[in-house]
Amino acid sequence: MKKIIFFTLVFIGTLYSGFAQMGGFGQYELLYSDATIKVEISYRIRPCTGNGESNNTCKYKYRITGSPKSTGDYFLNWKMDYVDCNGNLYYRNNALNIGSNNPHFSVYVTEFAIPIVDEDFTCKSLEKRHYDETLSSIKKSGIGLKGLNLRKATSYEITKIMYGLYGINPERRNKLIAEGIDPDDAQSRINAGEGSSKVALEKEVTLSTSVQNISAPAIGDIFTIDVNTNESFFEISNLPNWCRVNKYTGWFSLSCDANYTDLSRTDWFKVAAGDKEVKINVYQAASIKTANKNTYSQSNYTTPIIVRKPRCFNCPKTKDVLGLTFAFTGDTDNDGGFQGGLIYEPLFKYGFGLRTGLLFDAFDKKKLGIVLPIHLEYRLNFAKKFSLYGYGGLGLNLIINSNGYPLPMTFDYGAGMQINHFHIIVGDSKQISNYNRVHKSGYNLEKYEKLNITFSFMFPVTVY
Repeated sequence: MKKIIFFTLVFIGTLYSGFAQMGGFGQYELLYSDATIKVEISYRIRPCTGNGESNNTCKYKYRITGSPKSTGDYFLNWKMDYVDCNGNLYYRNNALNIGSNNPHFSVYVTEFAIPIVDEDFTCKSLEKRHYDETLSSIKKSGIGLKGLNLRKATSYEITKIMYGLYGINPERRNKLIAEGIDPDDAQSRINAGEGSSKVALEKEVTLSTSVQNISAPAIGDIFTIDVNTNESFFEISNLPNWCRVNKYTGWFSLSCDANYTDLSRTDWFKVAAGDKEVKINVYQAASIKTANKNTYSQSNYTTPIIVRKPRCFNCPKTKDVLGLTFAFTGDTDNDGGFQGGLIYEPLFKYGFGLRTGLLFDAFDKKKLGIVLPIHLEYRLNFAKKFSLYGYGGLGLNLIINSNGYPLPMTFDYGAGMQINHFHIIVGDSKQISNYNRVHKSGYNLEKYEKLNITFSFMFPVTVY
């Protein structure tokens, strides 16, 4: 009786295989092989109709020879590329369980056909039949979306996806595609640990830009746009092919290529943070032909275009370099005094600057002096109207009416803050030159030290 059942099953299997071949399946091709197992695959490709659909779904099936790779689940992951009836190119991740947990796998049967996979697909042709064959204890399956014009999700959208606000698959996948988001990229980023805490979803996202309309000359130019948002990141999308951007913290630069045609061009792009978007329009003038010459020149403009050069890290946001300063001073005798004059502060890249000037001292009752500071300065430029800085350097002092008092050289240091055009500084000066000298009258000269509290006003300079 057992022999009758066995041969009946074999006969049914043979009939099934024969009918499958008659249903349009091609010849078996080698998919994977090693010392213990061989996996082959056969495809069935259905023709397309005129409305972008297939007469029937396309399928594939496996044939396995050998023994299972492991006890339990063990997957053969592989990919294929195909073109659908609308001409879009897709890639597909596939996974086959070649471990003993596959209910179709039996160590007593050396050859069989796995039933057709559940996920059918519409296919006009196979671009690449199979590639990237790998073995893993993890199943990796799904459909990639090469041919669709999908974008990467923003950081805020990644967080929404992670916490299920787009639903679960397959609903989530369809929603993301409908909104133009690449679901495969989003999933891989979530798997890599991207995404914020759930608290980030509850806050009100703010987003604004310094400009919403840009007018570029025909020769091209570079513009800087500030981005104000309470999100950690912002994204730029739909950029015209004649523009390029470089992103930085809190701003980005926009570079427009030259327009050599006699037609102006207009386009737009989006800046997004969280669930907020700002649309920025870009206009570029046309070049015009000069009289009697088949050449082009810059168009004329009625409105001047203000262009700022791209900023670098911690570079100065102001050019206020010249100002008036007034200070309260105290020396080693605790006698108070005053100091005032002109200050000159040229600023350089990356926060560095120089602090010098010409100052007049009145201290220790009747003593008068002239001070020439030579200080190196470093600023933290948080905004155009606010910065913190520290300084250090030498002070050259000339005491006018001290009757033989030496010319003291001091080491000066301190810190301050800039608020708009006003500066507040607290500093100290310690004598480093020889002060252990004896006055001609017989008493020892005192060490020259001062503590300064300084207020400065810098003359405004307009920056474009």
